[in-house]
Amino acid sequence: MTPNETVDGQAYYKPGTDQVRLTITPETAGWTYLDFEVVAPGAGYQATAEGREVAVVPLSGSGTATVDGTTYELARTSVFEQMPHVLYVPPGHTIDLAGNDEFEVSLGSAPAEGKYPVRLFRPDEMKSEMRGGGASHRQVNHVLAPPLPAERLILYEVYVPRGTWSGWAPHCHDGYDGSPY
Repeated sequence: MTPNETVDGQAYYKPGTDQVRLTITPETAGWTYLDFEVVAPGAGYQATAEGREVAVVPLSGSGTATVDGTTYELARTSVFEQMPHVLYVPPGHTIDLAGNDEFEVSLGSAPAEGKYPVRLFRPDEMKSEMRGGGASHRQVNHVLAPPLPAERLILYEVYVPRGTWSGWAPHCHDGYDGSPY
């Protein structure tokens, strides 16, 4: 598959193809580090992130991710019914994705050096907790967060009941404008 955009030597697939549902890059979002993409790989989709670690998170359906000749099974009924298996891929590796018609995955990446190996994280390794109360009650799933190893990526899935907030007061944790890092 050929990318339809290249930014600073990195290939990106833009929405509008049959496979790519969403692409967000540091350049398009005004961010410094993160890339995010949602793809429906069908019979085949390939991603390589030089200098970036990648987390492959199934959103729905079933399929495979092959890295360095090893194939990993990825499946999920939906983001509302199951915790995911997460495939962690360090920089410099090619990921070949394929799956059924319902298979949809997200790919998140951040700059990294390659300190950790390819690894499939299982749902039973992930922490899940209830936070807040009242109008800020929510379930927080630590999908890729300490103690699960990654260099920069930290992934959470947050389930917020209708009519409530994911946190109060609205805030961030990026060190910007005095916020905690």
